[in-house]
Amino acid sequence: MENNYYSIKTHFLVKIILKKGNTFLILKNNKEDINNLNVGWESPGGHLEENENIEQALFRELKEETNLTDIKILSPIHSFLFDTGKENSLGGVIYLAEYVAGEVYLDNKEHCMYKWTTLNEIELLEGTKGLLQEFDAYKKFISNIKTLFV
Repeated sequence: MENNYYSIKTHFLVKIILKKGNTFLILKNNKEDINNLNVGWESPGGHLEENENIEQALFRELKEETNLTDIKILSPIHSFLFDTGKENSLGGVIYLAEYVAGEVYLDNKEHCMYKWTTLNEIELLEGTKGLLQEFDAYKKFISNIKTLFV
C-alpha cells in the first residue's frame, strides 16, 4: 500500500498529571481486570474534539472523568507521536496540573476507581506501560527544571 500523506489521520490526546501535595491522581480503567489492583491504571485525559483547543480539552476531559474543575494548569511537560506515517497515528501532549479543590466522582463508564498515589507506588504497578511512560516524562521534566535553577 502506498503511503499517502493526505490520507493519514492523527488522533490527538491530552493527558493530565494531576498533583496534590506528594501524590498524583490515577484512574483505574474499567475495561481491565477490575479485581487486579495492579493493572489498568491511567492518568486522566482523552481525545480533542472538533474545534476544541488543548486547554478546553484538558478541562473537559478532567470534568468528564473525575468531576474536578478546580485545578491549576502548570505546564506542558511532554509531547508524543506514535505510528507516524501509518493510516491512523496518535499524538498528544501531557500537562502537569495542580489540584486546588473538589471531590472526585467517577462516571463509571470509563473508570471504576481512583486513588491519589505516590511516584513510588506508581512504579510498582504492572500492565500500565502508558502511565509509566507519562511519569517517566514527569520525572525528566522535574529533573530538567531543577537543573535550570541550580
